[in-house]
Amino acid sequence: MIMIKQHEYKLGFIGSKSTTLECMRDFISDGFSVKYLITLRPKQAAENHVAGYHDLAAFARDNNIETYYSIKYSLKDRADIEKIRSFQLDLLITIGWQRLIPSEVLSSLRIGACGMHGSSWGLPRGRGRSPLNWSLIQDKKSFLTSLILYKAGVDDGSIIGSQLFDINEFDNCETLHFKNRLAMNKLLKEHVMDLFENKIRPREQAEELATYYPQRKPEDGAIDWNIGTREIYNFIRAQTRPFDGAFTFLKGRKVIIWKAQPFDIQLDYSEAKVGEVVELFYNRDFVVKTGDNSLLVTDFGADKEIKRGDVFTSVDYKETLREIVKRYPAFVEEGQKEIKETINL
Repeated sequence: MIMIKQHEYKLGFIGSKSTTLECMRDFISDGFSVKYLITLRPKQAAENHVAGYHDLAAFARDNNIETYYSIKYSLKDRADIEKIRSFQLDLLITIGWQRLIPSEVLSSLRIGACGMHGSSWGLPRGRGRSPLNWSLIQDKKSFLTSLILYKAGVDDGSIIGSQLFDINEFDNCETLHFKNRLAMNKLLKEHVMDLFENKIRPREQAEELATYYPQRKPEDGAIDWNIGTREIYNFIRAQTRPFDGAFTFLKGRKVIIWKAQPFDIQLDYSEAKVGEVVELFYNRDFVVKTGDNSLLVTDFGADKEIKRGDVFTSVDYKETLREIVKRYPAFVEEGQKEIKETINL
């Protein structure tokens, strides 16, 4: 265990999620001390649609961490900037805070702010929003995450260290966040003391290679039953809890699909309509005809009974991606080649 005297460095965390809690917990267990926590109140989290929010007050109190609730999630309120500057922090660790850190805050930190970002290729490819979710949607098999020193731009900071982890058949958006958080703690344990002692020479990213993922919103989760079973499976597991979930419609009523899996390619459902419920079991699990075979749904939310013969409404997945791109112009200019090719931009 690394032992650092409480008074030796001023270190703060900023975040508002369960991953923030777990990262601080393991960081302290590794012998480090945390002086300050910057976070959100429950009402602020709800207003900003923070997925996976966790109230960190009790943990901070139990570990003698001074807590500051920001006025704005963006930290752009003058009072937020001045308060954080008054902490005179050496290092600010960011996890579970999906906003850029203002340059005025960054300039007040002796060492800087650091946090995680990555993609299936590794930075600078795959900057932007929801890289873990997009990697599942794209059926990637691994993820290279990096501990970076923040700059004012989007995930453009210099790289301190990196960690590769698998994306396996059983992963979903929550388990990938588990893995990413474990990678964060591993990299912090390896590099924080060297940061304090100015022994790190971070590697700059190659700007000419940068690509960007666009932001995903809850309304982007509508299912297109015409695409392949594997694609639908990836789409569902990329958006399950703690996010809002993939969804479909039955006679105008929303049905959220939390968990599903490919069902069978030998059983013949060729006479059924795409999106039709072709089997219904005693425990309410059901099978849906997809664009190429069938999908078993095992966890869902609906305000009416699902029946055999029901037909779910499909959306056009490529059109959904086009709408996402329209919301995020930089994605078109600098963005992700594979998604752009998928929707024929």
